[in-house]
Amino acid sequence: MSGLAADVIRNYALAFPRTVTTPSWPIAAINVSSKGSITAVNPRGYRPGPTVNTTTQAGITAFHTAMLGFAARSVAEIKRVGGGAAILWDLEGSANDPYTGDPTQIESIAPEMLNVLGPFVKVFTDAGLHIGFTLRPQIYDPATNTHIATADPSAELMRKVDYCVQRFGPLCSIFYIDTSVDGHTITPASAYEAIAAKYPGIILIPEWSDVRHFASCLCFAEPAPPLNRYGPDARTSAVYSQAASVLHVTDTTDPVKVAVSFSGGNVLMWDGFYRHQAGDLVKSIYGN
Repeated sequence: MSGLAADVIRNYALAFPRTVTTPSWPIAAINVSSKGSITAVNPRGYRPGPTVNTTTQAGITAFHTAMLGFAARSVAEIKRVGGGAAILWDLEGSANDPYTGDPTQIESIAPEMLNVLGPFVKVFTDAGLHIGFTLRPQIYDPATNTHIATADPSAELMRKVDYCVQRFGPLCSIFYIDTSVDGHTITPASAYEAIAAKYPGIILIPEWSDVRHFASCLCFAEPAPPLNRYGPDARTSAVYSQAASVLHVTDTTDPVKVAVSFSGGNVLMWDGFYRHQAGDLVKSIYGN
């Protein structure tokens, strides 16, 4: 590398210093619904039990009990693996455009979540886990089931983070940002920098990122398309030697490459709501 190039990189890193802290624990993704679970009596596809019926009051009462049991089982699995956080991915269900990304609308989109959303989250926080949600930088319109681009994605993300922290408390401190792009334009790093400045210690995991994002975020990585990566690229690592990603590990992810990614400073994430091979791999790699 030439002296000029080294100076440019050094000055860039000084202009946008790295502020995010890499946690020492893995992160659990918690998916409470699936499109395959949708039925006439379970229109949003919740899957805490085999016979969900959210169309009657008795069914909703049973659903609430099942949801709390699902949360307790998830916490047990997270603790078994050694996880320190849970991202509650899809509490609004799976009937809408994938991942509405707006926790402020969960109970209006899915009225069966009334009176159980708070207790569900509390199961995780009572266990000492950091928690968070899936966000999107767009505005979700439930009337048309579409996401609408906004001229100020920073304000939209801040609105959602503010709501979550104020409602669920200081342990609400980790967020996955889905579809962090409009057209071919990635949500600017400044949007995350503003959130990180207001909430020191927060973990932001944008799906799409560029070099500057790694200063304030632990950017998402997975070996499957469209990302096709196990961590930060060489261009990013040249600027931020401590840059780190959150790598989503599945049962089919190459375990050798996962171990190499972890040894390079990346954080592992697995589906933490049931016991499976990926959880065992994460547990082994972290030495738990």
